Amino acid sequence: MKALPYASLLLAATLFSGCAKQEVTPEQASVVGSWQWQSSFCGWGGASSPATTGTTRQLIIGADGQAKMLENGVLRYVTPYVLSRHTSLLKKQETDFITFTAQQREYMVEVSPQTRTLSLADDTYDGCGETYSSASGQ
Repeated sequence: MKALPYASLLLAATLFSGCAKQEVTPEQASVVGSWQWQSSFCGWGGASSPATTGTTRQLIIGADGQAKMLENGVLRYVTPYVLSRHTSLLKKQETDFITFTAQQREYMVEVSPQTRTLSLADDTYDGCGETYSSASGQ
């Protein structure tokens, strides 16, 4: 009979822990897809876009852990990528990041389902950032 209260306590603890709020992981972010470059801003370098550069870029982020960059329809590079979550220097809170390993570049990553945009930004003051729109109708 002494085991019954302990078993009840263990069952209650298990049930309550099952109701705990889950952290959103970077793997759940909707970065996978085809993204068309819209604009860039780079500190002292200023803003650029397809209209100002005459260049189109398409970023394809695959579910297989590979990303491809096409420039004017020509494959520029293929790189593995890794999603992670850690404290941002700028935001001072947990933030999603994507690292393109071949380029050794890490960006804060934000996906807006409402506007269907992907933002990549350096986690530094006066850093660079790029905005892409969904090219695949996600």
